[in-house]
Amino acid sequence: MGQTVAYSQQELDTERSTGLAIFRQQQPILKSFNEKTQVPHIHLRLCSSGYLELCGPDPGGKLESFLKSKWQADDAVLVGRRVMPSGACCWQTRGEANLPRETMDYTCDKHFVFGKQLTDGSVQGNGVFHSQGWQGESNMAKLTLSLINFMNELHCELLSCSMENLETRFRESQLTFRAPHEKSTLGPFMMVTMRQTGYIELVGANAEGILDQLSKYVQQALGCSRLEANEIFCDRKFQATFAFPSHAVSSSGDNNMGRGAAGIINFMAQTCGWSLVSHTESDRGQDGQGRERNMLFRRDSLGFHAHVIVELRNAGRIYLNGAKEGLREAEGYFLKRGCQACSPENLCDAQYVGAAGFFVVDEANNTNLGRRTVEVTEWMSGKGWVLRSCSGMQHNHQCGAKRHEQHLVFARPKQRNQAPSPTSTLAVEFRVLPQSIKRDYTCVVQISGQNTNGVYEKLLSHLTEIMLCENVGPQGFCDLLLASNALRVTGLNLHGESNFGKFSSILCDFMVDHLKQWALVSNVGQSGSKRWNVSEGQTPHYVTLLARQQLFIFCSDSPAPLQEKMSTL
Repeated sequence: MGQTVAYSQQELDTERSTGLAIFRQQQPILKSFNEKTQVPHIHLRLCSSGYLELCGPDPGGKLESFLKSKWQADDAVLVGRRVMPSGACCWQTRGEANLPRETMDYTCDKHFVFGKQLTDGSVQGNGVFHSQGWQGESNMAKLTLSLINFMNELHCELLSCSMENLETRFRESQLTFRAPHEKSTLGPFMMVTMRQTGYIELVGANAEGILDQLSKYVQQALGCSRLEANEIFCDRKFQATFAFPSHAVSSSGDNNMGRGAAGIINFMAQTCGWSLVSHTESDRGQDGQGRERNMLFRRDSLGFHAHVIVELRNAGRIYLNGAKEGLREAEGYFLKRGCQACSPENLCDAQYVGAAGFFVVDEANNTNLGRRTVEVTEWMSGKGWVLRSCSGMQHNHQCGAKRHEQHLVFARPKQRNQAPSPTSTLAVEFRVLPQSIKRDYTCVVQISGQNTNGVYEKLLSHLTEIMLCENVGPQGFCDLLLASNALRVTGLNLHGESNFGKFSSILCDFMVDHLKQWALVSNVGQSGSKRWNVSEGQTPHYVTLLARQQLFIFCSDSPAPLQEKMSTL
């Protein structure tokens, strides 16, 4: 038997009144916070289901004008909301409806739709998003780069770019900018997409001949053959061959894409003078065999030269790729932690098996990858290597809900004496996890890292006021766990709307602008899912709810000697 809708109209009314009370309580607090912010962050979330969310200021209203004139965007006036279904009371009617937004439903500063919102939560598109075939061909990279280039014209500095394939088979891109300031780093951009199905795609203008240079590299160094590119999806396209492991089942998703990515990153830096801005990986299929890697580069004068990629896989393995000197430094950390070297099987430059207890994941799907990320980053920082990008991903449910990965990219200037001094690192994770088919969620904030300059006390005070957090205390998987009464996921599951973007920009404002001691390295969205069989007859019928996560990595701007353990809180 399937599950029926168990909530009552009284429960729905209580939910709405509680939400409205929280909204009214937060508004003066958020207004006061924003008034104190001098150089705010801007968070954009573009989803191929037909939406774009803006959190933070829109410089002179120019972004809205761009979206409405070029992409025919409109204001999203409907939102998915739980209702009492009419007729048969079962989950096949979903117990949801797309209804007019109320004031408290605005989870971001501006919400746009590319087409017409329908009552079932879908969007009748206006032709902005395109995709074709089963191999993951999409114009999301082109749309993302178009947004980046427009914001670049406004002198908004891009800090982080995250691209992901959702469980709903839609794609999304999350971008974090900082409003114009005197130290803004600007320049032309280019994106490289590696698809496990056998393709490498380049997106961007041929600035200074960069497309020609990189095309030559992927053909000669990676053995790719050039194909005709469809300009809707990319500017250059190549057939590629990727290797797979013999030690694991095919659904593991393990491959040698990291080795190819490290080669491209080092070529772009050492030969072409382009810096890596972000490196993300996502899983397009339900069997772990639809991996994609997206690398975003900028032509600037940051001067990073050698790069190494560290992949932490809590299934028990660690992959290392890149510059030999970086491999040696990273291997020192893993050997110190009792990890054992094993054959890389032509998948990577070096591979280790995690020691007992090195990776932790519990029944609630909590993992210690944030803590391990901080440790590796601070170890590499002490050796003169700077964390340039951090991305995480989860395998979809058919591969096991407890499969998590974290991919770290470190860089070093050409001359060791140019390397920055060691810095402190802090990992912050927002998590909203569905606990029942009634859309009951567990909302938490996980923090890992040293208490540099009393950052925990400051952050705890901030999160308690802004995100209505409660201190749960240190855990085996993180240094501090907070329960939040403000994080939420709303809307029909096709879009997975949440207020993560709003609190993402606020957290970045607090750490970078208010404290003035930290720099944002990565702001990466992640999603998983949980399914329930709600069929009442012989035919299975499933309802899938999204589990959202947001990972932030901050590094201190300068060496910080004042470090304390969390036991004092």
